[in-house]
Amino acid sequence: MNIDVGLCFYNDLESLKHSVPTYQEHVRYIHAVDGRFQDFESDKDYSDPEVIEYLKSFDNVKTDRFVGVEHDKRNRYVKLAAKYKADALLIIDSDDYVLEADWDLFYKSAEERIKQYPNENFFGIDFRYTPPNFKPVEYTAIPRLWARPQECEYYKAHCIFKSSIGGGPLRSSDTAPKILGIKCASGDDYRSEEYLNKISKYQGKMIEYEIPIRHALRDNKVF
Repeated sequence: MNIDVGLCFYNDLESLKHSVPTYQEHVRYIHAVDGRFQDFESDKDYSDPEVIEYLKSFDNVKTDRFVGVEHDKRNRYVKLAAKYKADALLIIDSDDYVLEADWDLFYKSAEERIKQYPNENFFGIDFRYTPPNFKPVEYTAIPRLWARPQECEYYKAHCIFKSSIGGGPLRSSDTAPKILGIKCASGDDYRSEEYLNKISKYQGKMIEYEIPIRHALRDNKVF
């Protein structure tokens, strides 16, 4: 089974150094999309050369570049996974990493679940947020494994997606069928205060943009 990773990043070298080695040897390709989100404040559109050099040191990383709204940037790695005929796409951002994994079980579980749910594209994995000096908080079955990526896309927001088979638009949900064998986590430990401040400003703008879309979805309105 061909499982690739979709990686969204921008000038986050230390996080990447922590993240990528936790899964790089266990997936076929890593589709790494560089570029500033549209409302992320920076005088550069793309990452510094050393960031790209680090990623290209791995022979299974395929890099791409895009500047624009977040869901359009994320659709780049979905399309790349489809182009290279991935059976499934595991979504891991630069601040995410694999906390622990039984890779044989993960692949077996993914294959079995995808066969079990032929009309389902979005599957969950055990995902945790790990703030410094706190016990990890567990979020179960966040939809981070997308089966048959040629059928999938982000739809008008980073947390809303749809597929040609499974339908949608859909919000992220903890009721997605769960893939066993892997636990991922996310944290800001490797980011500077300046970077975090820019992220906070960006996220505020992103939420403001997404609120009417989320409300329309909740109210079953066309958007």
